Amino acid sequence: MLELQFAMLEIGIPLWIAAHTAAPRALVAVVAVVNSLSVVLFQVRAGRGVVDVRSAAKACARGGVLLGAACLVYAAAGGRGTGAAVALVLGGILLHSLAELLTSAGGWTLSLDLADPAAHGEYQGVFMSGQAGSHVIGPLIVTATVLAHGVAGWAVLGALLAAAGLAMPVAARRRF
Repeated sequence: MLELQFAMLEIGIPLWIAAHTAAPRALVAVVAVVNSLSVVLFQVRAGRGVVDVRSAAKACARGGVLLGAACLVYAAAGGRGTGAAVALVLGGILLHSLAELLTSAGGWTLSLDLADPAAHGEYQGVFMSGQAGSHVIGPLIVTATVLAHGVAGWAVLGALLAAAGLAMPVAARRRF
């Protein structure tokens, strides 16, 4: 579920900017640059405290909640004037980028630390299949929620992402 953030970033936000906000379409490129720079510049720092199953699950939980908050910020950009829409989308992408850093560090740590040492390849295969599946179905989910239902769709998507993040510590608890 947390991998839906990439469909959101690559499909949902650009289409939302173009079709539902007063922001200039050039903001799509700015969003991509801000996200890319944030990930490059802060990846090591964001992953520094993610060292075991517990910290990884907590990072995923924080990331999921931040993704949910980003969805609400993006939704708020709809129907606003140009300046407000730009400011809200940029605020949303900063939250989104931090969430990406946390969920990536947490997800990779969980995928490695929860794997059976005798079957790392199989565990990584399943992990990567889940990511690939999300990349395949993600555009459908994002367009069916955000683009089809606007603000309500952003709220539903945000709630799903927050719930998925908050479920991680519960799912990983037996390994703490």
